[in-house]
Amino acid sequence: MTNKRDLRRRVLLGLLILLAWAVLAVLAVQAVWVEPYRLVVEEVRVPIAGLPPELNGLRIVLLSDMHMTGIGRREAETAERVRGLSPDLILISGDFIQHTVLYDVQARWMEQVRAWLTQLGNPPLGIWASRGNADISRYGDFNNLFADGIYGAGAHLLTNRAALIRVGGARLWIAGADYNDFQGRFVRDFTVQGDDGGQWLETRDSQGNSTVHYWAEPALSWADYEFTGRLRRDDERGGIGVTFYSRFPEGYDRYYRLRSYAKAPTFQIAPHGARITAGDMDTGVVPEAGRWYRFRIRVQNLPDATYIQARVWPEDEAEPAEWQADCLDERPERLRAGTIGAWGLDEGHKAFDDFQVRPLAGGAPLLEEDFEGWERGRRPAGWLAYGMNAGNVAQAVAEVPAEDICLLLAHSPDQVREAQGRGVDLMLAGHTHGGQVRLPLLGAVVTGTQLGPRYANGLFRWGDTWLYVTRGIGTRGLPVRFLCPPEITLLILEAGG
Repeated sequence: MTNKRDLRRRVLLGLLILLAWAVLAVLAVQAVWVEPYRLVVEEVRVPIAGLPPELNGLRIVLLSDMHMTGIGRREAETAERVRGLSPDLILISGDFIQHTVLYDVQARWMEQVRAWLTQLGNPPLGIWASRGNADISRYGDFNNLFADGIYGAGAHLLTNRAALIRVGGARLWIAGADYNDFQGRFVRDFTVQGDDGGQWLETRDSQGNSTVHYWAEPALSWADYEFTGRLRRDDERGGIGVTFYSRFPEGYDRYYRLRSYAKAPTFQIAPHGARITAGDMDTGVVPEAGRWYRFRIRVQNLPDATYIQARVWPEDEAEPAEWQADCLDERPERLRAGTIGAWGLDEGHKAFDDFQVRPLAGGAPLLEEDFEGWERGRRPAGWLAYGMNAGNVAQAVAEVPAEDICLLLAHSPDQVREAQGRGVDLMLAGHTHGGQVRLPLLGAVVTGTQLGPRYANGLFRWGDTWLYVTRGIGTRGLPVRFLCPPEITLLILEAGG
């Protein structure tokens, strides 16, 4: 009798184990092969106070977090369903690719992104995108590949700036703010510092290229100008320089640069994402630590080249009469216009001051900045720093009039804290993947937002700003979704709010 009971218990235990394995197998199939491809269209109506009649009923498709490595079944179905929704506008809040990888691999991925963007259709108000943390690389060539892919598809990339769309008589602004996840001291911010003698712009030691670029309309179109100023480093191991004809505000790491650093101690013309094809790039001047130096850079467009001249001298000495560096970029793809900025690398503190940009044709300066009057310890308004998040939203919406409707693309919902109080009517975010895996009763376990799991997905009111967080399309890390299907969002604007 005992043996029969033991046998029944063993059989029952075996059946329970088999059942548990069967349930786990079903859940695994669901999480790996079913749910990541079960696209759901979420229709969300957003009431906006003061919405002009021309924008009432505006249909916006929001996509995010594709994390593409190619055009597979999910990507193809996403494009097909987006076309079927007939949106007026398509907005994409970043993380187009899985992550930045080997250059050749990323080049292939961006070709796929370009092709996929063209499959989304041609909404009358265009396709607009911002960059997420997977889209921004430590290496400039990768960022250039990304920008080329977006622009090459006819889409618009908004890197901490805004664009005005006119719909009948209504004005609609689309703004985009970068979101980075650089760690440690790879790059540093540029902040205003000073002493009793005055203030200047300063950056600290960094492992990578730290840059800041001036941005206000129409700085990207500046051409044929002289750029002057002064600069100082306190450690001879540190790299210091200035940039000009920079395309950074449109998402490119391309600029000409005058720099000195440990491996090339004299001030030289050293382009980044560009080239010098002829002439003398070297000024012959080696800066001493702790001493201010003045510089003058002249850049102009010739019929078949970009012509660069530069000289550098100690501040307490007379300016040289002759140009020390005199060189050309003769390539068809040479830089022909752009803004100015500052650059730092490696050890020590680097200081910059008295920036002035004057057109060669004469007239009023394009820029005069001595960094006086700005709050110390903070980056001044109107300057974009590579790899930083603080200030990106403020910069993105800086030129949007308070009375106009403003939609903000910002990859992480955490950025809503900076959007509040800045005239943003609706902020559109992703990054959380909705949690990607949601457990019964517990919900999203990991969301990647400091706002908490409640903000992993959905429409929320944050002060005077609406925030919508999408679950996104793709996956990152483990290629699974559970109780959290991928999302195409159809947002419909309505008068109210």
